[in-house]
Amino acid sequence: MELDEKDRGLRHRSKPQSDSPATAATTNHAQTQQQRQRKRSDERAADKEDDDEEVEADADDDKYGPHSRPAGAGGANNSDDDLLSALANSFVVRYCIALADSIRQWLLVRRNQTHRDALDGSESKEPQPHTLSALAALDAARGVPFVAGHDSHEHMLVELWGLLRPETPFERMSKNWGDIGFQGKDPATDFRGQGILALRNLVYFCRTYTREALDIMDRCRDAFPFAVCAVNISSCTLELVKKYPAEIGNSLFEGVLSSEEVLEIFDQLFSIVFRQFEAFHLSAITAYLQAGGNPAFVIMEFGKIRKQFFDALDKQVRDGSFNDEYIDRCSSAAALPQSSPAAVKVEAGAAVTVASQQGQEQKGKPEVAVGNLIDLS
Repeated sequence: MELDEKDRGLRHRSKPQSDSPATAATTNHAQTQQQRQRKRSDERAADKEDDDEEVEADADDDKYGPHSRPAGAGGANNSDDDLLSALANSFVVRYCIALADSIRQWLLVRRNQTHRDALDGSESKEPQPHTLSALAALDAARGVPFVAGHDSHEHMLVELWGLLRPETPFERMSKNWGDIGFQGKDPATDFRGQGILALRNLVYFCRTYTREALDIMDRCRDAFPFAVCAVNISSCTLELVKKYPAEIGNSLFEGVLSSEEVLEIFDQLFSIVFRQFEAFHLSAITAYLQAGGNPAFVIMEFGKIRKQFFDALDKQVRDGSFNDEYIDRCSSAAALPQSSPAAVKVEAGAAVTVASQQGQEQKGKPEVAVGNLIDLS
């Protein structure tokens, strides 16, 4: 009996006592408070971390600029990213970028030049047989002297007179040839250097561009003698073609079969060159007078201006632009307008008129023969 009572006492002491309702409520409240405190601590820690990151970001903006912030997860400051950003904004990097762009442009130009060279290489740099034949025909025409009494030669003189002096009866020997720009009473003597080729060039130009020929002759009377200048330009033009037979002749005379066709093509080329020279000359004289040049010696500038003009043509042949400006226009030469550009015409024409008036006012100035100024050889 006593044993049973002891045993029941032991079981009673080992059995956990159940909490009362009040005790349970207190425990739950404490746990909730602890959870809230931990949550608030975590939130404060997170806010502090965010604030630190914003401070670091602002510092990066001040140091590198708003678009050069070092990359990284959450905007973290990374030394490698800082270095790259600094380099990206440095002068050295910008210089290298510019240098790389220049190299790229240079390579592009070289590639295009290589392509053009390849195209040019496909065309022969030697004069073609048709070019050699054409040059021979031109040399032959230049070698034919004007023969007094020759029907075709005399006929060209009559036609030239009728085109430029239609109101005056024709005279084979007359000082009136000086009005057209010849040096003496007999115009035949002025063709000695270029033969019959220069005469036919001059007649072709006056026939095709009659109104412009009359304008040039009257406008430039005190700047250069019209006929003698035409003979001189004919000679220089032929020499330019002979200097570059492949560059000019191969294209100019392509498909031309007969000698007469060769002469007609050269008539067209001469006309284009002569018209361009007249505009160039008048512009040069305008500049000469504006720079204080002596109006009495305008005509003495002819040789220098002619050299400048043909030097420019020579450069155009070498850089490839001569074909566009001259050769390609020969096929449509008859369709060209019969007057120089108005701006050049008015400006330069006025300058030459002033030169004439001022030259007449000056006394005691030496007279210079035209033949000494314009070399016809």
